[in-house]
Amino acid sequence: MTSCKEALRLVSETMEQPLPWPTRILSRIHLLMCRDCLYSQSQFQGLKKLLAKYVRYEQEHPRSYTASLSQEAMDRMKFL
Repeated sequence: MTSCKEALRLVSETMEQPLPWPTRILSRIHLLMCRDCLYSQSQFQGLKKLLAKYVRYEQEHPRSYTASLSQEAMDRMKFL
């Protein structure tokens, strides 16, 4: 059985890149049984959407403090 700590690490990694199917299955099984981790996953997804909106807004309305972010950092914050 996957621990909550490991499950949340996998949830976080899944948001960055696809994981191998056995790992995804273990993570999903844990999420089916653990309400706390499922809630945390929804919080991660909400944060990802909020950050994507922020990045889009900043690209449309640039401010001086975003100039300190590298293009690579800005690109990593872009989401579909």
